[in-house]
Order: sequence, then C-alpha cells, then structure tokens
Amino acid sequence: MKNLIPLHIPSGWAICYNQFIDEDPIVIENSEHFKNWDAYKESLLQIMRLDIKDGNHFIPNKTLLIDLGWTPEASIHGSFKLHLVNFDKNAEQNWDTIETYFSKDRFDIQSKIEEWLYKMSIRYSTNMTTKEIAKMLTYEI
Repeated sequence: MKNLIPLHIPSGWAICYNQFIDEDPIVIENSEHFKNWDAYKESLLQIMRLDIKDGNHFIPNKTLLIDLGWTPEASIHGSFKLHLVNFDKNAEQNWDTIETYFSKDRFDIQSKIEEWLYKMSIRYSTNMTTKEIAKMLTYEI
C-alpha cells in the first residue's frame, strides 16, 4: 500500500474509503494528465459521522459525510475537491452540500479535513440544519 496522508481522526468517525495518497503528481510527457492517476482520481476519501446506541457505534441513515476527490480526474488543470455534506441514504436527493473546498495542495486539504472533523466533533448535533452546520464551520478553533 502506498503512503496514505496521515489524518488525525477524532472518535465518532468512520473511514469508509481511503486512497488519499501522499504522492506528488507525475505528468505524462506531452500530455495534460498525470501518470499516477490513482493518486488524483475522483474518489479518494470518504469519512462518515458515527452514532452510538447501546454502546455500539453505527453509521446512521442520516449523518455527516466528508468526501474527497480530484476533479477533473488525473488532469493537470484539476484540483482536490472536498465536500462536507448532510447525507441521508433513504432520501431520493441524499446529498445536501454544507461546504465545498478546493485546493491543489494535499497538505492544505489534510488540514481542512482535520479542521472540519474537529469542529463537527465538538459542536455537531443530529437535529442541526445544514445552515446551522455551515455557520459552525466559520467559528475559530
């Protein structure tokens, strides 16, 4: 396994998918694409907020989701695209975006993920609206 970007994950979160690799892009000669496309694809990382019942953690039907990808995939013109969303697996429109953040710097993205995780861990409650959650992201830590 290649070197994954280290992330400080507080309790109460589950990494559902992780291909967020610590690797510089390698450009294909005379091309606008990366040779190491697997480090710069549209699906890199998903982290979901857990709930607890009877002492056991589980992923509830409605929860927070952090999603990361590179878009457009493997393109030198792309960037990391980080989403924080309200996710409802039973809803027809199950993805309600709270915040989106773009950067070409994987360490900037690493920092933003950790910031969001921290803020959502200390202030989030399941009855909050998308607008209330977005406001929480503006608070200084």
